[in-house]
Amino acid sequence: MTKPILFFETENWAVRKHAPIRPAKDFMPEAWKNMPTYTKKANHLIDSDKSVKACPGIGDFMSMGYVIPAWCDIEITPGQDGLSVTTRYSEPNYNSAYHPVDQISKDLLKNFGVRAAVKLDNPWKMWAAAGWTLMYLPMFYFEDRNFEAIPGVIDHDMGALVNPINIMLKEIKPTTIKLGEPLCQVIPIKRETVVARTGELSETAVNRHNAISQLKNIIFAGWTRWQHEKKDYVVDAHDLHLPGDTD
Repeated sequence: MTKPILFFETENWAVRKHAPIRPAKDFMPEAWKNMPTYTKKANHLIDSDKSVKACPGIGDFMSMGYVIPAWCDIEITPGQDGLSVTTRYSEPNYNSAYHPVDQISKDLLKNFGVRAAVKLDNPWKMWAAAGWTLMYLPMFYFEDRNFEAIPGVIDHDMGALVNPINIMLKEIKPTTIKLGEPLCQVIPIKRETVVARTGELSETAVNRHNAISQLKNIIFAGWTRWQHEKKDYVVDAHDLHLPGDTD
């Protein structure tokens, strides 16, 4: 196995066993899984019509990186004015905390009716090999939930190992998050200089576009297989046995 560059560690065996960090591909939203790939299916692709599920860009995005799931049951109760929140965990050792409203600009995050941001007491200690960063993203296609993670970036090879997962509520109403429910998507990024060049459309670009377009009808099954590559995110899980158990 390739040497790990990310490390998610916790002293809580129950969390390691029943709410593990997993690849994002394991958390595809139900609406996506239930969506048909074709709106019209024929024997050959050129005679068929596909749904958005066939778009490699969307599927690849949802399966990139890892997901941090809820480590226990969580009940969040906002104040009637939406300016405060109280968080109760099924595990009483976790702490209730939030960012007060004066830390959040009234001109940002306008989709959230509760203006206090919940600081979920994260039991995972997270660190990375030198030069690696984690981008934190909301579970973008989980739109039927009353909460959403706030995006951000942390250089986990340099910063603190303990970081809360910040979420906000869309409506002022009690909200329950169940054990194992996906909280946020984390995508590893290698920090290195990236140069982007802009300029007039070149002959090389035109020839490249024309060459790729020739793949479209080279087989009846279509060309998407040549438009993207599989991205592999693996979890090397350790320390899942109870003390005294053997492999």
